[in-house]
Amino acid sequence: MCPKQSKNEGRGGFQTRLAATLLVIFAISTAFIFHPFWADGQWNTFWKEISMIGGLLILLAKLAVPRGVSMQDAGAAFQRITTEEFKANLMQKGQVWMKN
Repeated sequence: MCPKQSKNEGRGGFQTRLAATLLVIFAISTAFIFHPFWADGQWNTFWKEISMIGGLLILLAKLAVPRGVSMQDAGAAFQRITTEEFKANLMQKGQVWMKN
């Protein structure tokens, strides 16, 4: 039997939203100031910066869950369903290794 997961497992960590927001601002400024796509030889570097912004936005949307909220509650809120419906959907898909 697998040990019970802690409530905070799978979280983004301490101050994830603040860090990701600051990094998005930094990446936007870096992309447009230091790697303008209209300059010669900067096209690939510009799009690399934009792709990093996309990853940080995913981090903001998915991993930054407020303290005291379980991942099931956050997933249910994201999908606008109840926590019980969310858990039932996960059990049907076989994505949960324990029932609690």
